[in-house]
Amino acid sequence: MPLSFAALVPYPIFIDGVQEPGQELPASIEKGYQALAKTVQAANPETVIFIIGQPLEPPNPYTPPLADPDAVNILGLDKVSFGDLVFDNDVELMEELQERAKPIGWSAKRAPQIKLSPSMHYAAEHSGVAAISPKVLALYLPYRTPTELLEFGQILGTLIKRTNKQIAVLAVGNLSTRADTEPGKNFDAKFKNAIEENSIMELIGTAPKEFEMAGEDAMRTFAVAAGAVLGASVTDEPRLTAFGTNDRKSYAIVTWHS
Repeated sequence: MPLSFAALVPYPIFIDGVQEPGQELPASIEKGYQALAKTVQAANPETVIFIIGQPLEPPNPYTPPLADPDAVNILGLDKVSFGDLVFDNDVELMEELQERAKPIGWSAKRAPQIKLSPSMHYAAEHSGVAAISPKVLALYLPYRTPTELLEFGQILGTLIKRTNKQIAVLAVGNLSTRADTEPGKNFDAKFKNAIEENSIMELIGTAPKEFEMAGEDAMRTFAVAAGAVLGASVTDEPRLTAFGTNDRKSYAIVTWHS
């Protein structure tokens, strides 16, 4: 079946389970989430694949317990928890992904049951996923470049196309954490232009140093979502449905529809 939809979604910052003061998402992003929730509920996918990753090399304080930091980690065994939201893992899809990744050098390994951060709870709830209670795969990415992760996304998209399920992909990440600096402003402008011009392959191929200077943490997860769209043969162009800045940070919601 075709990919139901794919999206990049942002999250607010939580420290020790409490939302950091001044870290509320901009009103434009909240409205974008409301529109996305309607899309999710209308599509009603059987499985939602969450793409998660940090921009920092492991080990770092934000990395969950991993089976292998060099592999794509499938979080949770039978279930995965985003705070107090608990979803059944799509074990069948998990096993297919593990098998399909092996021949071309990618490793997908199952990690222990863990509770992910409140930021993931926020993304699952506000995107409307929590309301439909689908099965979930939560994939935590290894520290690879966006170009390399685009390849993994294509594997994922090819697998989605061959299943008999309605599947959606949600990549989680914010744009620049230095949106008030010149590198941050340049990155945000480049990101928006790439979406508008549908030149995201060029964006993904940007030198990693440029991403680092902007303090972004979305490009790796975004690259997997873009690869999944490509692998699933979705012809819809990406749409920047929401963009906003707040407290030196920038956020976006990008969607593709089948």
